[in-house]
Amino acid sequence: MKTISIFTLLWLTFPLSILAEDLTPQKIILKPGNSYQIDNVNIMCVPDDVLSPVVAKECQYYGGYNNDRCIYEKQTFVFEEKKCVEECQHWNQRSKKCSYATSCEFFPAQKIFIQTVCNKFNAFNQKCDETREIPIN
Repeated sequence: MKTISIFTLLWLTFPLSILAEDLTPQKIILKPGNSYQIDNVNIMCVPDDVLSPVVAKECQYYGGYNNDRCIYEKQTFVFEEKKCVEECQHWNQRSKKCSYATSCEFFPAQKIFIQTVCNKFNAFNQKCDETREIPIN
């Protein structure tokens, strides 16, 4: 019968105990404003009202002598997988102006956008007679 010394047993099992300790999940509960650092990773809990969408601007209508100047810019708001676009919904070709632009409002607590669009446009008066709100969630 072969016997293993305690020293050999410890030498064989010590690396396993280190691995097992590294793989043990940790539960960390943070309140808004608090942070926790692990090595060089800093984890922060940000209150919902601090969350805000990223805004990207892009030219929707060009004008000028060679159509080389932006005369109306649209904005795209992005938060997580949600996207809301503020753009000219009714463009007046004669005056080269936007008669009605959609609008976006972000609600951080619910993490949704509400986009307002023109449902009924009066072309004679160049005004929106009726709007509609669309939730984007």
